[in-house]
Amino acid sequence: MTREAAILGIEKYFDSDGFYNDLARRIPIKTNSLDPECKPDLYTYLYDEITPLLDKMGFSCKTLPNLVRFRSR
Repeated sequence: MTREAAILGIEKYFDSDGFYNDLARRIPIKTNSLDPECKPDLYTYLYDEITPLLDKMGFSCKTLPNLVRFRSR
């Protein structure tokens, strides 16, 4: 892809409300990885939003568990 084609593509994405629609769909998803109650929403975000986006770009995605444990105060 040429630089010009990339710029035209992103302009089309913005002009067609694609960017707005993606943000409107993604922003309400609770993705606080430190809150156990948000885990289902976090996985929805990762599997339904981010992974397909990165797959289209040619990336290979793998979700790993968060092994960090935090103590409550």
